[in-house]
Amino acid sequence: MPLTNLSQSSNEHLLSQLIGGRHAQFKAQQLIENVGNIRQLSRLSIPELMAQGDLTESMAIRLHSGFTLGQRSLLPKEPSTSITKPEQVYQMVWPSLLQQDNELLIALYLNRRKHLIQQETLTTGTDWMTIVDPKQIYQKALLCRASGLILVHNHPSGDPSPSTQDIQITKEIRRFGEVLRIPLLDHLIVGGDSYVSLAGLGLLS
Repeated sequence: MPLTNLSQSSNEHLLSQLIGGRHAQFKAQQLIENVGNIRQLSRLSIPELMAQGDLTESMAIRLHSGFTLGQRSLLPKEPSTSITKPEQVYQMVWPSLLQQDNELLIALYLNRRKHLIQQETLTTGTDWMTIVDPKQIYQKALLCRASGLILVHNHPSGDPSPSTQDIQITKEIRRFGEVLRIPLLDHLIVGGDSYVSLAGLGLLS
């Protein structure tokens, strides 16, 4: 198939191009049948790809590299404008949350102009509410001399509605920020393809 037509190729054909070697088309078909879909496939490690598709190590490395490059292409550039809307925050973080089956807590540290200074993943693969420490959050804020911060965490269930614990810990972090004069500007909860802004709900005023 000509290179100009790759954008219209099937997932199976694109996988076979990455796998390469003999029987690549069969191996691509086997992977899809065993794993289910491309999204689940992109989450597999190199050993898992080898096992699920009967791939050699070099084939699995090529495939894993292709998925990694694709994910990196979704990452946003550092914004040159002020971050003032929850929609901006969502667009910045959703590539990082796309592949997550576990809860992830992300902090965005902003300067006085609300430009991003640093994006930091604070907890991953666990219930963030049981281990999040406001001191940890604000220690990083002090180190990068932030003037404000925004928190984001995901609900793997797909429902972005804030729980009672979400609201409680958010208010605790907000009070901590008030003492340090580094305000918590917003806290987004992402579930599936939607999100809820706690600032938008009036919980940070």
